[in-house]
Amino acid sequence: MSEIERHIKLNDNVKVLDIGTGAGFLAMTCAQEGCIVTGIDISSEMINCTHTLAQDIKIPATFKVMDAAHLHFDDATFDLVIARNVTWLMLTPLRAYKEWLRVLKPKGHLINFDADYGKDDFINSALLSQQHIHRNIDKSMLEKYE
Repeated sequence: MSEIERHIKLNDNVKVLDIGTGAGFLAMTCAQEGCIVTGIDISSEMINCTHTLAQDIKIPATFKVMDAAHLHFDDATFDLVIARNVTWLMLTPLRAYKEWLRVLKPKGHLINFDADYGKDDFINSALLSQQHIHRNIDKSMLEKYE
């Protein structure tokens, strides 16, 4: 949490959106600090498990199935948008970033913990299999990504 609190003090007034919440680690940690937290993930199975876990350990957070590049929130809703290990998997990261910034309040904070964990070099898409998720991404986007 110290890495997050270098940028924003977590307390009861902070509205947090955890993108790609997965098992809910960041969402639940922020909720324990008193934040109003919503976690989203594209996987309904993850959201179901995370919601059950949060209920079991009495963590007040909301979890929803949602595409990180097509958010169903009003503009300027959140003080903090946070993501961990999400963007390296996205087909449309620029679209996602635009959405994340759209739902962020003025003077809000976007914190993205991510890296390229893949074994493939996406710049040379000819080396990727026909079914590879990154095969059809625009070359300039891949260069920015790498």
